[in-house]
Amino acid sequence: MRPNNFQQIVLQQELCSKKTRNNSFSLRAFASFLDVDSSSLSKVLRGERVFNMKNTSSVAKKLKLKGLRLENFIRAKINDLKIEKIGFENKLVLDCKTYKKIIEDWEYYALLDLVNTKNFVMNFIWIGARLGISEKRAEDVFYSLHQYGFIEISEDGSISTNNIHFCTSEDINSSVLQKAHIKASELAISKIESIDVNLRDYSVITMPVSKDLLPVAKDLIRDFRVRLSELLQSGDSDEVYQMNIQLFPLSKEVCHEM
Repeated sequence: MRPNNFQQIVLQQELCSKKTRNNSFSLRAFASFLDVDSSSLSKVLRGERVFNMKNTSSVAKKLKLKGLRLENFIRAKINDLKIEKIGFENKLVLDCKTYKKIIEDWEYYALLDLVNTKNFVMNFIWIGARLGISEKRAEDVFYSLHQYGFIEISEDGSISTNNIHFCTSEDINSSVLQKAHIKASELAISKIESIDVNLRDYSVITMPVSKDLLPVAKDLIRDFRVRLSELLQSGDSDEVYQMNIQLFPLSKEVCHEM
């Protein structure tokens, strides 16, 4: 038997509430109200399982769950799927003001990762050619990363990174981050026609959504980013890639009078 999960707790509370108002209210009646199979409901109430994602969403809607209760109800299923938070060791959260130029310009991330590819050559002409930037720009970016401690130069001249993965704060408005996202989007646009389709992937999906589920969606996206990154870095890295993920509304809120 699993330890109590939030789906089990919510459903037990709801069933208890209905029985208080109507002592003859049965499990079968509860299942009918929720539009789920009674045996499945019984197992959830006993803590033996959770609903599948389709029933999780429909039951949450039936119970009119909102805010944190809705988020935790959905998380019970996510946790059951073993979608766990994965964190990089030695993670450094960058302060937007201090590291403004590193955050805004993609070349810093790219050069840092290029150092970790096989057959890296410590030559600014080569680095510039690999990243599509000038020799001077390659040199400036390299020494800025060295100044901030991301790149180390040993006494024998060998180059290495300090294995610190840096990230920025999340869900906080920042003009620096906005500029960084704009530049990343512009870069993605420029690659559509210049990169072979077998070496890239662009996809779009449009869907109706519940705003109450956005916190859960963001967590899923963050987990996916880390998982995919770890997968692609598990082999001998020979190229540097960037992945952009955007989730934004197409519809706007309007006054009911309209």
